Amino acid sequence: MDCTPPPHQPWGLSISLALMGLLLSLGLCAPALAAPPAQLGPAEPLYERGAHLLRKGEVQKAVPVLERAVELAPGDPDVLRLYVQALLVAGDGRAREQLDRLAEVAPKEPDFAIFLALANLRLGDWDRARTQLARAEAARLRSGTSQLLLGVAEQELGNFDAAREAYASALLLDPALEGQVAYRRGLLAMDEQRYQDALVDFRKADARLPGSPLAHSAASYAELLGELNPDPLELYLTAGFGYDSNITLVGDTRIFREEPSLGLAPTSSPSAGRGITEVGAAYRFGDARRNLRVGQVLYGTFNTAHTNFDQQISRTWLQGYMELGNLAALDVHYAFEFDWVDWGRFRRTHAVEPGLGVRIGAGVSSRIFVRYEDRHYYDSVDALFDRSGDVGHGGVDFFYALPRLWGGSPGWVRAGFRYRVEHADGDQFDSRGYQPVLTLSTALPAGFSLTVDARFEWRRYEERSLLGTESDKRRDRIANVTVGLERSLLKNVDLELIYGYTDDDSNVDFFTYDRHQVSLLATYLY
Repeated sequence: MDCTPPPHQPWGLSISLALMGLLLSLGLCAPALAAPPAQLGPAEPLYERGAHLLRKGEVQKAVPVLERAVELAPGDPDVLRLYVQALLVAGDGRAREQLDRLAEVAPKEPDFAIFLALANLRLGDWDRARTQLARAEAARLRSGTSQLLLGVAEQELGNFDAAREAYASALLLDPALEGQVAYRRGLLAMDEQRYQDALVDFRKADARLPGSPLAHSAASYAELLGELNPDPLELYLTAGFGYDSNITLVGDTRIFREEPSLGLAPTSSPSAGRGITEVGAAYRFGDARRNLRVGQVLYGTFNTAHTNFDQQISRTWLQGYMELGNLAALDVHYAFEFDWVDWGRFRRTHAVEPGLGVRIGAGVSSRIFVRYEDRHYYDSVDALFDRSGDVGHGGVDFFYALPRLWGGSPGWVRAGFRYRVEHADGDQFDSRGYQPVLTLSTALPAGFSLTVDARFEWRRYEERSLLGTESDKRRDRIANVTVGLERSLLKNVDLELIYGYTDDDSNVDFFTYDRHQVSLLATYLY
């Protein structure tokens, strides 16, 4: 039996897993092929049986056997030492009590400080374990074992740089610990979300410690990381259909009849079914801590009615990401987008968005960002209605991680705020506004996942609208709610049902409208 439990997800690492495998690989569970102490009498077969079980990794069976051996030979330090080792690996709370007995029986026990540190590690008392290991280091002249375990304590305390130094010292002092050090470095890389580095370390641990419980654990982690760290090249194809209740985004269509000089396409029935296609590709350079992604997306919607509103989009994008220690990260997004309407050029946009993310703690993080868009519209009905110009955004988001439900991915909640300023060549679109945002993403039963996003914007325009009769300047209140339900059908195929609702309430009737959109999409990810 392997005394190492199955691995958890990288973000939920169990210290018991690491220490059990580490103790076994260091040979602290049982003195391999060691002869029993002399003059044990009736305790001798029990001692041999307990040592044999520990070598096989059957820790839970070894504990009661060695407990009986201690009862028969209470003053023998070798028997008591082996019993303490078994309790430590098993995570048994009696280890502390037996360590006190060992200190009385063998006050000069050379490994006593390490044993005491291991007990504290198993109980999660990292500070006390670090103190005991510092004493062990002084007593044993910086042994590789004490340095390796010191690295464990530093890592669990979040002192990743100190842990790296301890692991390097352990390897320098005892090159035979290469496999154990590789395993711990793999766990450290996972803590830092350097999954590619972790994969390399776990494969090394598996190769250096063949057949051991620690190797089995490393192989399991390597298999898991192979799924979490996919090929840097990503290709996908999306196809679907849907319904749009207001493809023209117009409320009171009487304006078309009353103002034909505006050149707007009149319609009294703006709803239509639609087909949706999207194909995209992306490539990532770097690892999870520092990377650059480049991608290309081609998107199109084709309406069953009013085909002069068919839209085609080409978007080329870049995303850069760099972690700053363990608490902050910088990111930047750039996109160039070119839009056609019914295959006629409509708009081009350059957009750049730098941001700073901060891990606050207890599952809470935040991101502050600014966004600048330079937009050019190729056709305008009038100079006053020329929307070419720039749009600036500033905002902040707070994220809270939700617990994993129904075996799905961890959920999250976002609460955010944006401020928006638009300057256009035509003064009819100069405006300012602010927008709170609330998003929920969570797993559901039967493999489904749900995402709900709600945004409410209050927008104030600088000029009185020429399309209205009011003397006041234009004021809009825009509400957007999107609900997405997603489920994986096959390994590389996802099915998604999306509903979107928009309510634009303006003091200018022309700009007051409702919109309902429903889409059913299937995505194949290569």
